[in-house]
Amino acid sequence: MKIKILNIEPDGYCGEAREILKSVGSLCDQTVTDQELLRIIPQYHALITRLGHYISKDIIKTGINLKVIATATTGLDHIDMDAALSAGIKVISLKGEVDFLQTISATAELSIGLILSISRNIPYAFNDVLKGGWSRDVFRGIELKGKTLGIIGYGRLGRMVGGFGLAFGMKVMVYDPLISEVLDNIKKCSFEELLMESDFVSIHVPLNPMTKKMFGQSQFSQMKHSAYLINTSRGDIIDEDAFLHALLNRTIAGAAIDVISGEIDRPYLSQNMKIKELNRVCSPLIDYALKNNNLIITPHIGGATIDSMRSTEIFIADKIKYLIQSLNI
Repeated sequence: MKIKILNIEPDGYCGEAREILKSVGSLCDQTVTDQELLRIIPQYHALITRLGHYISKDIIKTGINLKVIATATTGLDHIDMDAALSAGIKVISLKGEVDFLQTISATAELSIGLILSISRNIPYAFNDVLKGGWSRDVFRGIELKGKTLGIIGYGRLGRMVGGFGLAFGMKVMVYDPLISEVLDNIKKCSFEELLMESDFVSIHVPLNPMTKKMFGQSQFSQMKHSAYLINTSRGDIIDEDAFLHALLNRTIAGAAIDVISGEIDRPYLSQNMKIKELNRVCSPLIDYALKNNNLIITPHIGGATIDSMRSTEIFIADKIKYLIQSLNI
């Protein structure tokens, strides 16, 4: 039987990964809407996605020949995992691939990039120059040296960000109830202590029932008024109503985030909506950022580097190849 593989987010997909997939099946690269995916999915055995789609129960149920869903991500909240498990579909991802992921630093680097951007007003200063301005003093920021960086979650990314923080001369504090040891020059502390003492709070925990909306009104109220929140994890870890309230009332100085709630729906809503309408429907935070200079939002680009995407796509393609051969599909 000829294995048919569908890649629904093929833009910029690594050529070497494509060749690996072609060695075990027929590869179709096709950008689709959800409705188009529902129509064509029955003919495919393997589905490759990134973060632009929610692979729903309906899609999985319609994929009567589907054996594999592959995603080069660590998070899996864009896939109905219960439906996939019930259908006997194998989900391939980067989750748990500890050794391989130690080689990928893109998201950790973006976290530091966001800290630098918000602390030094980089995007706002650049926009001012584009408009003909050269107002140096208007964009005075703060230095990182001597400031306290609080890291929530001391896994792979938290450890990398902590190391970067130390390189900048920052004091680093860590909250993670699942770890017992940290480096000698890093302080392990309680959640409350981290919030009260940190100048920058950077989130590096996975989204699960324990972490969903772990940042709410109580947590924001414990932070310094001069503190900044950085989130490159998942949008739903933050209660966005409380977040918006904290920004509006200057409970915190500002934030730089790479994720928002409901972001998976944005590419498809935008086909039929004006951008301002889309922003208000999908995230009041974006509407806020249009009018204020203390919130930076990037479109989930944490892992989106040429280097990391090439490496992860090849890694996932090899896993797909191995699975297809082992299952003898």
